[in-house]
Amino acid sequence: MNKAQEATLEKMAVMQAFMDGKEIEHTVRGEDTWFPAYSPRWDWFGFKYRIKQEPVTYPTVDWSIFTDDVQWLAWDKSGIGYLYAKEPIALSDRWLGAAVAKAGSIKGVTRGTCDWKDSKIQRP
Repeated sequence: MNKAQEATLEKMAVMQAFMDGKEIEHTVRGEDTWFPAYSPRWDWFGFKYRIKQEPVTYPTVDWSIFTDDVQWLAWDKSGIGYLYAKEPIALSDRWLGAAVAKAGSIKGVTRGTCDWKDSKIQRP
């Protein structure tokens, strides 16, 4: 695939997101300030368009529901979270460590929207 085709796919993804009801933002080429594009004209020469970026959130844990040996929480690339007694080590797509429990179905634990490699948190 050449650069023109890649650019077209990126533009199509933004326009499809608009058709799917997602919020779109635009900026004048060369500028860094983004504004809502409620009715985009799709002037790709004068403007850049993007899907509105959602704020990044990080996992949260109600540590009071766990025994003191549970010290770490981390989510794998697959979206599965685990609780650990000792600090896990990041591999290419998951955390290496002796998991105490899966975190996904435990009340008091939330996933967040951050990248999985940024999901590791330590008990305070």
